[in-house]
Amino acid sequence: MIFFRTLMCMTLVFSSGLASGQSASPAGTVRMVTQFTPTSLGLPYTANGMPSSFYWHALFDTLTEWSVEGELGPALALSWKQRDPQTWVFTLRANAVFSNGDVLDAEGVVATLNWLINSTRGKSTLWGREVNTVAGVEAEAPDVVIIHTVRPDPLIPNKLSGVFIIHPSAFVDDVSPVAFAQKPIGTGPFKLDTWRDGKGQTRMTAAPLAWRKPGFDEFVLIPAPNAMSRLQAVAIGQADLVANIPSELVPDAEAAGLTIHRIATAMVSSFTFRTVGNPDSPVHDVRVRQAMNYAINKDLMGILVGGLSPQAGQGAPSFVHGHNLNIAPYPYDPDRARALLADAGYANGLDISLTVSATDQTLALLAQQVAQDVAAVGINMELVQTNGQQWLQQYTLSSFETDLFNLTWNSAPLIDASRPMIYTSCLRAKPFFCEESLVPLIEQIQVELDPDQRLSMLQDAQARIHELAPAIFLFESVVPAASSPRLKNVSWRLLVPAYDLMEVVAE
Repeated sequence: MIFFRTLMCMTLVFSSGLASGQSASPAGTVRMVTQFTPTSLGLPYTANGMPSSFYWHALFDTLTEWSVEGELGPALALSWKQRDPQTWVFTLRANAVFSNGDVLDAEGVVATLNWLINSTRGKSTLWGREVNTVAGVEAEAPDVVIIHTVRPDPLIPNKLSGVFIIHPSAFVDDVSPVAFAQKPIGTGPFKLDTWRDGKGQTRMTAAPLAWRKPGFDEFVLIPAPNAMSRLQAVAIGQADLVANIPSELVPDAEAAGLTIHRIATAMVSSFTFRTVGNPDSPVHDVRVRQAMNYAINKDLMGILVGGLSPQAGQGAPSFVHGHNLNIAPYPYDPDRARALLADAGYANGLDISLTVSATDQTLALLAQQVAQDVAAVGINMELVQTNGQQWLQQYTLSSFETDLFNLTWNSAPLIDASRPMIYTSCLRAKPFFCEESLVPLIEQIQVELDPDQRLSMLQDAQARIHELAPAIFLFESVVPAASSPRLKNVSWRLLVPAYDLMEVVAE
């Protein structure tokens, strides 16, 4: 294993300021290597996932959260119920205190939610858009928050698992959120010492007043954009924990004595078709979309993801609410692919283009394999590479110019199949794929309060999505993480380490 041998003899100096020979960290310190520091720093509403969530879950709490067992449970809210179809009642815990000593009460929760639903800046954030069914919020008592919705919304508790409650001082005026981001105040297990010190590291210490104490005293987050460098840092003892390592490096990480954690992400990787604004494309024909799914040899592609990820044939992973167990992934059947293409009028082949973000090496390899597979059935696929920032801009504006683009169907943190179903449909503000026949079912799912009826609708929708093939569904996304022998009891709440359970082995 070349990588492992290199670790044993190399001397590294990272851009983060870590140098070989650096002394072991104190027994109460955990050092985590991440891709980057959140661009919005301590304003936790601009992203949904790694690596920002590592920082924000350390500083802040949400009203509800997903347990390490995958169940939605209490966090700042101890209980919740529906008073009527458009009113939710949340009862807060009594022992939640901000890191500056202020007690969290219902008015503090109201301040956060009001900013997200009423202010121009708040409404424009990712989480402002996620809670856009909230019409109003009020404090009925010091420990009771009332949430009114514009329509019945069965997912309010799920959505609030992604909304961090921050100190009301963030919302005094238009300038306050910017200043607050530099010096955030939350109820989380840690309080911020510094963003990006002289070595680029973010440092936090355990918050003495936190209602849920962390299992260690100091948390250091070290940015390193290169995946190999992040893993090397843990392997040679300059860091303790890294998530989202390339699957092809897992065997080398294990050989270096690291513990591998496989994090189910509630995401499905795909190459999604673009029909809106693409009137002359062959991908308008469902037979072409199905043919391309049949053309893909996922057994072979599984090698590229290290055999970690189950194959996917729908937009929701197997543990997400609404997954349809009766829907199998498209089998590898190139003969059926050719027959469908011939039936659609493309017996002599066709040209297709795919945008792929070159930032993810594994994704780029998957795209190359897809291009080879579809070429075998007569499809000439042009690969157009972009970087992560350009991809995000194109996704936000729906300005892709190719027939397909890489897209993760992300059910987190709702863990509900309706989330990706909505943003890959006509209901997206700027859609890229639109199948009008699905819209009535999706709209009904959004307001259905009967759990059994709603589950049936979600599963029916997954069957329709499989048939319509709006994407080449690849794999349920499983993210490998690695921890050093210094750590024990490493477990995960969705994509985030359970900081209260993790401990440092005595040194």
